[in-house]
Amino acid sequence: MQTRRTKRTITCSRPFILDGFDRAQPAGTYTVETEEEVLGTLTFSAYRHVSTSIVLNQPGCREYFPVDPQELDEALARDGAPLILQDNLTVPAWRGMDWVRRHRARNTGVL
Repeated sequence: MQTRRTKRTITCSRPFILDGFDRAQPAGTYTVETEEEVLGTLTFSAYRHVSTSIVLNQPGCREYFPVDPQELDEALARDGAPLILQDNLTVPAWRGMDWVRRHRARNTGVL
């Protein structure tokens, strides 16, 4: 099957964490790669999302870490949001906020 891979660069002004990360990643510029496969349509081009990965540059290696595109968009929205006086930078706090948001969306259909 034919696939296409797109790359985009994101810039985070604050440390961030996503599900599956063992620690917060520092603020900086990151590459995000998305792979999609072509659907077999004759009248127009259509693609199905296959995977999204963020590139983490560690000392001496480059790691491709799979991420949920919606979760990444939420993290970017939080990054641009004004600072709130609460515990936003610890792993449990970020994972807790994400868990609440996902479960609220599943149960009520509202984010």
